[in-house]
This record gives sequence, C-alpha cells and structure tokens, in this order.
Amino acid sequence: MTKQCKYIKPDGNQCQSFAIQGFDFCFSHCPDPEVKKAKHQAVVKGGQSEGYKSLKLNLRPVSVKNTEDVIDFLNETINLLRSGQISPKVANCLAYLTNQLQRAIEFQKLSIVERIITERKIISEQK
Repeated sequence: MTKQCKYIKPDGNQCQSFAIQGFDFCFSHCPDPEVKKAKHQAVVKGGQSEGYKSLKLNLRPVSVKNTEDVIDFLNETINLLRSGQISPKVANCLAYLTNQLQRAIEFQKLSIVERIITERKIISEQK
C-alpha cells in the first residue's frame, strides 16, 4: 500500500505526493542523503534534456499579418514537421502561437468593423 508523504509545507498543508517505498517522504522531501543525491542527479539530468535546449534552425523570420500569412505559416510548419526538421513539440508550440496570432488578427478586424459601424451610426444620427 502506498502512503502519502509526511512533509508539511510552509502553508501548513501536507504534501500530496506518495512517499518513497521504505520512507515517510516523497522523492522531493526525503531527508535521506542517498535520496537527496539521486534527486540532485535527476534535476541535473532534466536540465540537460533536449526540451531545454534552444533550436539551431536556419529559418527565415516570418511576418504574420493576415489570415493568408497564417495559412502559409501553418503549411510551412506542417512541412517542417513531416520532414523531421522540427519535433512535434516544437510544431505544437508554433501552432499554438499561430492560433494566438489569428485571434489577434480577428480581434483587430472586429475593432475596425465596430469603428466603421459606430461612425456610420453617428453620421446617420446627425442627418
């Protein structure tokens, strides 16, 4: 049976992680020197993982200003992914950022339309 870590956090709540087998604490809170050493090695290894390294891709800068640019950029991203030049993780990040750009473009268009409608309403009221 697994038991909960007995560490009490500064806010007074108990840690919600499971205790390591043979200990009363989880991997993060165990006071045992060997476990602390293993945790340190895991942290160092995690910092060296590919996920934290910047990519050295020779890509041209892009300018995404309209829906057509979004489509072109997504097509390029798909092709880079399919050819193995970028990872699925990077492609997912680019797709997310592109979605945010598309939302901003649509918001900008909506603001222009709202301004035109307001101006026309003011003009019609003045007549």
